[in-house]
Amino acid sequence: GGGGGGGGGFAAEAAIVNYYPVGGTLGGHLDDVEPDQAAPIVSVSLGCAAVFLLGGPARDTPPTAMWVRSGDVVVLAGRAR
Repeated sequence: GGGGGGGGGFAAEAAIVNYYPVGGTLGGHLDDVEPDQAAPIVSVSLGCAAVFLLGGPARDTPPTAMWVRSGDVVVLAGRAR
Protein backbone atom coordinates (compact mmCIF):
# COMPACT_ATOMS: atom_id res chain seq x y z
CA GLY A 1 0.00 0.00 0.00
CA GLY A 2 1.06 3.51 -0.69
CA GLY A 3 1.03 6.58 1.44
CA GLY A 4 -1.59 8.24 -0.75
CA GLY A 5 -1.28 11.57 -2.47
CA GLY A 6 0.75 10.23 -5.40
CA GLY A 7 3.79 9.49 -3.24
CA GLY A 8 5.21 6.69 -5.34
CA GLY A 9 3.89 3.75 -3.31
CA PHE A 10 5.60 4.30 0.03
CA ALA A 11 4.35 5.32 3.45
CA ALA A 12 6.15 8.22 5.11
CA GLU A 13 7.80 7.25 8.40
CA ALA A 14 9.10 10.60 9.65
CA ALA A 15 9.17 14.34 9.01
CA ILE A 16 12.11 16.72 9.11
CA VAL A 17 11.52 20.35 10.01
CA ASN A 18 14.63 22.51 10.20
CA TYR A 19 14.32 25.65 12.31
CA TYR A 20 17.20 28.09 11.93
CA PRO A 21 17.43 30.70 14.73
CA VAL A 22 19.76 33.68 14.35
CA GLY A 23 23.31 32.27 14.29
CA GLY A 24 22.11 28.65 14.19
CA THR A 25 23.82 25.95 12.16
CA LEU A 26 23.29 22.33 11.18
CA GLY A 27 26.44 20.31 10.63
CA GLY A 28 27.08 18.17 7.60
CA HIS A 29 25.64 14.67 7.80
CA LEU A 30 24.29 11.76 5.79
CA ASP A 31 20.64 10.77 5.95
CA ASP A 32 21.36 7.07 5.60
CA VAL A 33 19.67 5.28 8.51
CA GLU A 34 16.20 4.96 7.02
CA PRO A 35 15.24 1.41 6.03
CA ASP A 36 13.95 2.54 2.60
CA GLN A 37 16.78 4.47 0.93
CA ALA A 38 14.68 4.78 -2.24
CA ALA A 39 12.12 7.00 -0.48
CA PRO A 40 12.67 10.74 -0.91
CA ILE A 41 13.56 13.06 1.96
CA VAL A 42 11.39 16.17 2.26
CA SER A 43 12.95 18.99 4.30
CA VAL A 44 10.90 22.01 5.44
CA SER A 45 12.86 25.06 6.60
CA LEU A 46 11.53 27.56 9.13
CA GLY A 47 13.10 30.64 10.73
CA CYS A 48 16.05 32.57 9.35
CA ALA A 49 17.44 32.11 5.86
CA ALA A 50 20.30 29.62 5.76
CA VAL A 51 22.77 28.02 3.37
CA PHE A 52 21.82 24.41 2.59
CA LEU A 53 24.86 22.44 1.41
CA LEU A 54 24.06 19.50 -0.84
CA GLY A 55 27.01 17.12 -0.93
CA GLY A 56 28.26 15.22 -3.93
CA PRO A 57 28.80 11.52 -4.57
CA ALA A 58 32.07 11.52 -2.55
CA ARG A 59 33.27 13.43 0.51
CA ASP A 60 35.97 15.17 -1.54
CA THR A 61 33.38 16.55 -4.00
CA PRO A 62 32.66 20.21 -3.18
CA PRO A 63 29.05 20.69 -2.01
CA THR A 64 26.46 22.74 -3.87
CA ALA A 65 25.21 25.70 -1.82
CA MET A 66 21.54 26.72 -1.92
CA TRP A 67 19.81 29.49 0.02
CA VAL A 68 16.75 28.26 1.89
CA ARG A 69 14.31 30.68 3.42
CA SER A 70 11.50 30.19 5.90
CA GLY A 71 8.82 28.12 4.20
CA ASP A 72 11.12 26.58 1.59
CA VAL A 73 10.76 22.87 0.90
CA VAL A 74 13.62 20.77 -0.47
CA VAL A 75 12.91 17.30 -1.84
CA LEU A 76 15.93 14.99 -2.03
CA ALA A 77 15.33 11.94 -4.19
CA GLY A 78 17.29 9.59 -6.40
CA ARG A 79 20.98 10.55 -6.69
CA ALA A 80 20.35 13.76 -4.70
CA ARG A 81 19.37 11.67 -1.69
